[in-house]
Amino acid sequence: MFAANGLGILHAEKAQWDIAKELFTQVHEAASGSIFVQVPDVWINLAHIYFAQGLFQQAVKMYQNCARKFFYNTDATTLLYLSRTHYEAEQWQDCRKSLLRAIHLAPSNYLLRFNVGVSMQKFSASTLQKTKRTVDEVRATVSELQNAIRVFSLLSVASTYHSHGFDERKIETHVEYCRHLLDAAKVHRDAAEQAEKQTKQKLEVTRQIALADEARRRAEEQRKFQLERRKQEDELKQVMQQEQHFERVKEQWKTSNNTPGKRKDRSR
Repeated sequence: MFAANGLGILHAEKAQWDIAKELFTQVHEAASGSIFVQVPDVWINLAHIYFAQGLFQQAVKMYQNCARKFFYNTDATTLLYLSRTHYEAEQWQDCRKSLLRAIHLAPSNYLLRFNVGVSMQKFSASTLQKTKRTVDEVRATVSELQNAIRVFSLLSVASTYHSHGFDERKIETHVEYCRHLLDAAKVHRDAAEQAEKQTKQKLEVTRQIALADEARRRAEEQRKFQLERRKQEDELKQVMQQEQHFERVKEQWKTSNNTPGKRKDRSR
């Protein structure tokens, strides 16, 4: 099993990805079927092959499973591999999250901090290049750039105390670029917020017009209802008056028929 893993590494070094993947897959399947054999390197190597072939989704899944199964998500190196895959897949936010978790595990690793700054920078640049951006996206970009500048500035300060392997001029270049992006992002943010404000005002005007129209419609319906009710009341009143008149006529007729004079005339 270990020999097959080593042979897979040799093929991988020669960029013979398919052969290496086949060997790593065989070892992975064999190791997965045994509770006594733990070979996290095979999982990592297989993930590396997926990464080299541009199969980033498969690589991410393999790195995540390896980190969870063997290291309980506490291995900074595996998280670094995972962040690199997210980076190549242009999944900047996932990249940043993986790096921040790794920094929590290895706070003295300046490479992780530098990579966090780069991921923030990349996220911001990609957002500003979008044709359509929401206000929240632009606000997030401003926040990310401010954080990136803070990260790079801290690395620059740290270089005066001890060496961390980075060219100070390179760090300063990142700071300058992030500041340039930040200035642009603030312009876009202000424009987006102004557009959002105007949109909200238009929506409010439209809402008020709709409310006024609804109020007029209800008032018109109420007016028609009152007119119809009055009409029905008038008609009912007329009917009652007619009935009362008819009753009076009936009473008068009965009275006239029951007078004594008329009864005598009939007897004759």
